[in-house]
Amino acid sequence: SRLKYKLDMLFRHNNAQYLGVIIRNAYLQKKMRLVKNYLLDLDASVQAVVSLDIEYSKGSRKATLLIWRPQFIDTASRYKLLAVEEAAVETLRDNEGNAVNYPGLRLCLSDFTYEELAQKEIGNNNVEIYISRIQLRRYLATMKSKEQRALDKHSFPKDVKKRKGSKTPE
Repeated sequence: SRLKYKLDMLFRHNNAQYLGVIIRNAYLQKKMRLVKNYLLDLDASVQAVVSLDIEYSKGSRKATLLIWRPQFIDTASRYKLLAVEEAAVETLRDNEGNAVNYPGLRLCLSDFTYEELAQKEIGNNNVEIYISRIQLRRYLATMKSKEQRALDKHSFPKDVKKRKGSKTPE
């Protein structure tokens, strides 16, 4: 797989090689890099990246949601693939962690796979999928508890020097 990052939630069609929708908890400083990697590195196979940003700095518990999609732009010489923010930032929780009146997340069935497969499978019967603010709050709580819980991992000696790349054969 060309995807090298830990994903919080992902969805894809059984016949699609890559994911259709990715829901990712991303800290603000990493968000753009991750979004571009998901959308651009997978050649627009990913139809939507939903970024849940939780501000843990300075005691804030604010949570916002952004949706990013791939978009082809026709330039004079060729097409360019861009990662484009779909809508304005939606606030899910205020700085104190209180829920705000957010209507919920709306995606389409066609978001869950690449364009050609969606057309083949559902044609023009594109159904809207709605995830309520209550369900989104549950997802936020689940993500927060996973981050706070210490998970086991492989033990590795601290004095080993790591080198990325392959060894050149002699």
